[in-house]
Amino acid sequence: MAPILRLSGGDRGIELALLLGTRTTLEAEMYPREFADAGIRVVLPGDDDREFLDHTISNELALGHASAGARRTALSLGPSSSHGRRLVTA
Repeated sequence: MAPILRLSGGDRGIELALLLGTRTTLEAEMYPREFADAGIRVVLPGDDDREFLDHTISNELALGHASAGARRTALSLGPSSSHGRRLVTA
């Protein structure tokens, strides 16, 4: 994974990435380590957003669709969110 990150992120001056995925992905130690090796700091969603992501990926995206509400919530995730979401740095 690290060579891909270096080519697609680190070499382009990207310093910060919001990691989105299932709870298993978000809690894996591998991803923050690989991003750090590429010079990219990882930000992870807080617990409520992890639950939302895990549910949405498993119950909507895996079935080939996403509700309008899920799309709105997903787009509101991130460091500049005005919704007061809690993000944590890995």
